[in-house]
Amino acid sequence: MREGEPQSIVETAGLSDLPEIGRLRSSAWRASVPHCAHLAPAIDTDEHDYHAEHWVIRVEGRIVAAARLCHHNSIAEIPDGAYFAECGSRRFLGPVGSLNRLVVDSRFRRHGYARSLDIKRIESARESLCGCAVVSTGAFRVPRLEALGFKVIGAAPPAAVLPWKDQSAPCFLLVLTLE
Repeated sequence: MREGEPQSIVETAGLSDLPEIGRLRSSAWRASVPHCAHLAPAIDTDEHDYHAEHWVIRVEGRIVAAARLCHHNSIAEIPDGAYFAECGSRRFLGPVGSLNRLVVDSRFRRHGYARSLDIKRIESARESLCGCAVVSTGAFRVPRLEALGFKVIGAAPPAAVLPWKDQSAPCFLLVLTLE
């Protein structure tokens, strides 16, 4: 966060916030990912949204950043579990906290909001006694996640776990042990 910028306030979000979170996801991905420009401004949610914890950052009452954490009993239950399992199952002490769907409105990037949401999700996974936290992401986020203690353990085809991202770029799988 740069000097002079307001401190971000991370709030717990409820199911009633999902439509606004979904619209933020759709608009952010349409604006920043060339092959997603054709997507309709639909509400982008999935089945994991309804059992996950969500956090948001609001500016003037509007959600400008959001992220979720799903709790699963094993790596096999997470959305990209097959790719993580290929990297060696002994790394994944259950339960598993799966960090997903981080999105920041392009007009509010570089304010430290993604980091604030990552820290909140890691804290929640730790408090929930998860053995580890996992995330799949593009290369641009890897250094930021490594700074929080995550380790790259492998890669997966981008279309498999990040269909809204650049299909030519690799997708990295990261794990953070929370013991």
